[in-house]
Amino acid sequence: MGLKQVVSICFTILTLAEKHGCQNARFDNVDYTKLDLMSPNVAVASMDNGVPLITGDTLAKEVSRNDILLIMCYVPWDPKYQAKIKNFETVAKLVLANTEDAMLAKLDMAAEPVAARAVEVQPPELQFILYFRGAAYNVDEFPNAKALAAMVKKLSQKNFEVPQLPYGEIPIKNLSKPDFDKVTNHKEFSLVIFYLPGSSAGERLLYSFELGIHKIKKDKRFGYYKFDATDKPDTLQRFGITKLPALKMFRKGKVFDYRGPKVNPEGITQYLTWHAREPYTEMSHPDDLEKFLKEHGERATVVGFFASKTLSKFQDFVDVAQDYRDEHNFILMPTPMVSQKGSTDEPVQAPGWTLAVILPKRWRTPDDEKKAVLHQEDASYEMIKDFVRWKTTPLAGERTFENAKSLYSLRPLVVAYAKIDWSKTGKKDTEYYRDKVAHAAKDHKDTLFAICNSDNFTQEMERFGFNLDPKYDIHVGILGKDGEYYPRWDTAHMSSKMISEFVNQYKAGEVKPFFRSKSKQQDDPNVLELSSDTFNSKILHSDSHALVLFYHPLSRNWWTAEQSLRALAKDPEFRRRDVIFAQIDASNNDLPSDISLSTYPSIALIPKDNKDNMINYPGELFEEHMVRHFLFEELGKLHKSKPKTEL
Repeated sequence: MGLKQVVSICFTILTLAEKHGCQNARFDNVDYTKLDLMSPNVAVASMDNGVPLITGDTLAKEVSRNDILLIMCYVPWDPKYQAKIKNFETVAKLVLANTEDAMLAKLDMAAEPVAARAVEVQPPELQFILYFRGAAYNVDEFPNAKALAAMVKKLSQKNFEVPQLPYGEIPIKNLSKPDFDKVTNHKEFSLVIFYLPGSSAGERLLYSFELGIHKIKKDKRFGYYKFDATDKPDTLQRFGITKLPALKMFRKGKVFDYRGPKVNPEGITQYLTWHAREPYTEMSHPDDLEKFLKEHGERATVVGFFASKTLSKFQDFVDVAQDYRDEHNFILMPTPMVSQKGSTDEPVQAPGWTLAVILPKRWRTPDDEKKAVLHQEDASYEMIKDFVRWKTTPLAGERTFENAKSLYSLRPLVVAYAKIDWSKTGKKDTEYYRDKVAHAAKDHKDTLFAICNSDNFTQEMERFGFNLDPKYDIHVGILGKDGEYYPRWDTAHMSSKMISEFVNQYKAGEVKPFFRSKSKQQDDPNVLELSSDTFNSKILHSDSHALVLFYHPLSRNWWTAEQSLRALAKDPEFRRRDVIFAQIDASNNDLPSDISLSTYPSIALIPKDNKDNMINYPGELFEEHMVRHFLFEELGKLHKSKPKTEL
């Protein structure tokens, strides 16, 4: 049986399951061994729950052996991975059992760093990489198993070919360093992709953008370029680029971040077409504005009234509009006609400029301004930007996954979690919660407030330590400027006054951050078992060097790291050199925000004389001799760096 037939059966199973109302759990009782399908009995190196695992040793083999190889690149503690893995495994098992030239496999980026480096993916972000007849492509996340099966079915068509550009077409041109400023300053709009030639990640990104840009109508005012970043650290530093490949947009030389799609060519086409246009919509009559507000009432609208585009502040308006066009509507209108005092002459256009911000009706509470106005001839660009940022944000707007990193990236941020439901049955309760938070926010104009749908932010609520008992209809906490989580104790029917008082207490330094803290029983006298509560006292406030293992029980190779740590802890040489050894379970303990780890396990040396300078073990393998070499080397450096008076 061919792959096409196998996936058709898979697709039918998924469709029938969905038709009968089954959701994610619909595959739990499927006995794949009893499906009427022929099994080629394919041999694979290693499996996890019936799905092949990609390793550094098997990657090249599986790429060459399979016409279709779809790899889920993940870390096992990632909630997004945990939400998708069951559906992925369902389709993967069906494909594996019934075809010899296709495979859905998993790559644990933490446990298989060699393979992750070869594929050019980095933890902790969940990613999907498709190898089709040996060539690598980025793939969008699938919403459910049916969508995944549909994609595999499409790939399995006999005459399927990946989309290619017309022969000879080059939608993305090379941009050299000497020409960089000349080109980006001249073009009204340009996109630059910074990449390294030969990089798989760079080539995958370029492919998606080539297909997307190919569909954009040609216009000499716009340009799309790729920049070879090899040995050009000064250029990367100039634009704040720390990771490649990277994207930046330019308007007459001014740089802006690219925040659009990076995989789907259609999404790329739409995003770049939208951004190549002016960041505002031009109107001339108040009736046009009124109609626009009725049709686009879900977002805040910024209206710039300008007597002329030659005014110096007009370019500031355009730049601010470009910064926030993904979040808000921007309208350009002429200043109104006014009669001259004491004159019978025809009305004339008012001079100067004015900005007005109109909040969407849904988020306009009794405590919000219906319209905010800025009219100050000498206003600076930063003043205009701050005005737009603050006035477009309601006293209690809704924070979502989509706007959390843009509109609600300021800290501190007061967040209230409640059931958000704008349907007819839930609208009244939602407005009640919104108004309650807004009433508290009006007393704290220097602090940003937001409400969040508690159904969508359960992990963040757990990080705050909230009691999720339904009797608590609203939970309030503060995402601190220091990166920590400051919860207000749960109270049934919390009032606006309670919320406001809690914010005052935070500002006065009277609220302590919350850390989940739980240590397991110490079973090795040479290795401390730490919790969040004891990390400070036993490590940061100790008079010794500390070698600490940060681990997660779901990590496949943390046990190797632990055995190495225990072996080193027995060495009397390290006791003589004043080193203590410890480990902490990151699944049960929250670490201080200044300790940032992208993967587990991680090992770090914390020097006794400089606790803020944590030295991370750079190795990918945790064999004892490797960690030993690292520890000896770093202790030697610390000894040499001491002032002579201390030697």
